[in-house]
Amino acid sequence: ALVGAESGQVRVIDLPSLTTSMEFKVTGKPLAARYSTDGERVAVRVTRGFHVLDSEYSPVASVSLPAINALTWADDEVVAVTEPGGVFVYSPEGEPQRKEDFPIAMRGVAFRKGQLQLITVDERLLQVDPRSLQETGQRRLTFDLLSQRKIRSARFAKHGPYVLTGEVNKLFFFQGLSKDRSNMFAEHSGVVRDVSFSPSGEHVAACDSDGVIRILPSVVGSNILTLPRIVTAWGETCANGWIDDQRILVGNVQG
Repeated sequence: ALVGAESGQVRVIDLPSLTTSMEFKVTGKPLAARYSTDGERVAVRVTRGFHVLDSEYSPVASVSLPAINALTWADDEVVAVTEPGGVFVYSPEGEPQRKEDFPIAMRGVAFRKGQLQLITVDERLLQVDPRSLQETGQRRLTFDLLSQRKIRSARFAKHGPYVLTGEVNKLFFFQGLSKDRSNMFAEHSGVVRDVSFSPSGEHVAACDSDGVIRILPSVVGSNILTLPRIVTAWGETCANGWIDDQRILVGNVQG
């Protein structure tokens, strides 16, 4: 998984040995890291834009884009959502491709079954065609995802209708976007800054402001871990994203 830090220092940690295999830096405070479907690129969201790196973590492009709320890959393109409701699409080389303004701010974005799925601040799930950026459908969320819950991060699973949310001191798993089918995965001592599913869907990772990264079994997978693994980082962690099922990237405030 990939975890960023305020200093921009990032490390790759191998599982299950928890040893560091490499380090690199990005400019800015990393807030989220998302790997492309083929694993050949990684997009790292920072305070005022994002960076695209190749599989060796060499820089490919840097994009200046303030107020990004969420970032994902849609096939071979990077999709960013901003305040108040902008959806921007970029090539892997950081070239702007398309843009659409929606009348509502969004807090989450995912690419699933050929559609962009956007979580809005008024608790709707919008489906958008990634090529035309036109809305193709929407539904009302059946739980207070944003207004009553202190959500800090949210991720969709690729393997089913599951949502992982990081909150203040808590990590939750939702099935079918329903408040009646949720499980609290773990208590955290700090704010859960970022959450992610492993590529196989068998594990989840969450990092918090106290420098603790928890790796837990996911109900999505079949061959799951029986006990949670806890990785204590070396400072405040901000973002994470799986490289593969055996490697996780972590960073810290002090660098």
